[in-house]
Amino acid sequence: MRLRRACLAAVAATALISVAPTAQADSSGTDPSIGAYARSASVEVSASAGAADTPTRKATGPDRDVNWRRAAMVVCTDNQGTDVPLHDPDFICQNGPTFPAPHSCPPGQRSLDALYRQVRDPTRPSGWSEWQHVADATCVDSPDLAGALATELKNLPLAPSPASIPPNGWVMVNMDTVVYTTLDPQTLQTTVLGQPVTINARPVRFTWDFADGSAPLVTTDPGRPFPHQTVAYQYRRGGTYPITLTTTWVADYQVTGTDTWEPVPGDATTTTTAGPLAVYTARSHLVDGPLR
Repeated sequence: MRLRRACLAAVAATALISVAPTAQADSSGTDPSIGAYARSASVEVSASAGAADTPTRKATGPDRDVNWRRAAMVVCTDNQGTDVPLHDPDFICQNGPTFPAPHSCPPGQRSLDALYRQVRDPTRPSGWSEWQHVADATCVDSPDLAGALATELKNLPLAPSPASIPPNGWVMVNMDTVVYTTLDPQTLQTTVLGQPVTINARPVRFTWDFADGSAPLVTTDPGRPFPHQTVAYQYRRGGTYPITLTTTWVADYQVTGTDTWEPVPGDATTTTTAGPLAVYTARSHLVDGPLR
């Protein structure tokens, strides 16, 4: 009899782990005992991800076939003693000194030199065309530029961060649901107040919503895949849940043709939805014989 009870206990323990899980629908409210954690670390692996729709905008990635440059226009004095501005930034005057065209702006405005562009040209020894004049020197109001950049950042077609969830599509109640994403930056080119600019955006905060009524999990850690996970969540009830990742981005900008990067005011967000994820509850059953 004692041996039979021991066998029953062993079988029951095995059944708790091996029994086919059954989905349990969630019809209750928020559970205050929901568990989640995020800690620092990182690794790589593949997993499934969903992507949110992005708006159509006239912004592109960096063009590797075009070089940009800002430089003061060259001024030469002709035979009549008249100063003549030229559109070649590398031109050397033949009849007198070469000097830059003067350009100044009112207080509070930023001066931008003339803009030049060159494109790839395989017929030339350098592989590039001559510099072509695109725009004259101009003045940009700094507050206006900052405000326009903040608006542009929120409207750029940033690709949503990938939301990686358990690749088999299901997890167990009270066990880690491992999630992770990437820290990949994005570089886009656009036009702000008539000036071409390059914007480099990077993710700084990740907000995971597990759709079960709990508070979102907010972290700066992109997470790592199992078994080295650093961001995870434990469902307390069975059900089927989509998982939503909201990524917060900040950015720096560079006016095309300059060497200086400056911060863009404000931030932008993208949203990714993955799943739905099935959450199961395992139930134990006593049996009077071995499981087959």
